[in-house]
Amino acid sequence: MIVRRHFVTERNPGGGKHGIGEIEEDRTRQKKPEIKQNFLLEFTIDNEIQNIELEDERSNLLTFLRVELNNYVIQLKVLVSKEDNSVKHLSSKDKFLKMADKNPALHELRERLNLDIEY
Repeated sequence: MIVRRHFVTERNPGGGKHGIGEIEEDRTRQKKPEIKQNFLLEFTIDNEIQNIELEDERSNLLTFLRVELNNYVIQLKVLVSKEDNSVKHLSSKDKFLKMADKNPALHELRERLNLDIEY
């Protein structure tokens, strides 16, 4: 994606500024910006810290996109996700069960290795 290329290659070619490039690199793997009417790019981000980082780079990103795409009416809209991103403290057993829900083979592996998940 062009946004990822901008932040990873243009903004951080040899160890320059980190932060937003890394956030955008990770974020764009999960959530792609939506293209709305009238060339409005809508970003949904996870938290207020990412919003601050994105706002710091907003003008650079807009300039890059407008020049690369030869479209000078592109606009950005940033939405902070309403999802519950609070840290949940799980016990070892809860962590295992959550992982095993995603990958049931973990139950077999635990039994084969005779592992105890409750300690």
